[in-house]
Amino acid sequence: MGDRIRLEPSAPGQAWVAGIEPRRNLLYRSDEMRTKLFAANLDRVVLVVAHSPPLSPELVLRTWVASRAAGIPLLLVINKADLLGPDERLDLHVRHLIPEAAETAPEIVQISLKTNPEEALATLQGKLGGYTSLILGQSGTGKSTLVNLMVPEAGIQTGEISLALNSGRHTTTHTRLHALPGGGALV
Repeated sequence: MGDRIRLEPSAPGQAWVAGIEPRRNLLYRSDEMRTKLFAANLDRVVLVVAHSPPLSPELVLRTWVASRAAGIPLLLVINKADLLGPDERLDLHVRHLIPEAAETAPEIVQISLKTNPEEALATLQGKLGGYTSLILGQSGTGKSTLVNLMVPEAGIQTGEISLALNSGRHTTTHTRLHALPGGGALV
């Protein structure tokens, strides 16, 4: 997802792929068994986390390492900020997971997509508008809700958190590029 191609006209209303442009960057994950390509030519990686389902420190670190290795800035979006107690500071917890280095520290924003969508939209438009961003996160953190807020015609299915498992239910099972109304895109 995100590769840029050159098209050559072949007939009225038709074209063929004449070439693939070089990638600026590529975000991927690999382990002993396989490599999973996420997207190319990104301006930022957005990791959506929340208090519920519980934050995965491993996911935060893996995403930070992968985005840093690819040279792509990381934006950490803490969703469901309205569910945090007065003494709970998920942003401080996340900051402690990342090794201290000002030039590689991710930017962190806290929003409440469901209870304060107008404020969340204003915050996200300022951070994501005009850029191509990859949205990552655990199931149930609000990735689909975020895309639906920023791209209303996306119509992505959302689901509730499983109370028994305290996790999301994997309603989004594929990757798609959504053009943002003011420019840019969400993957």
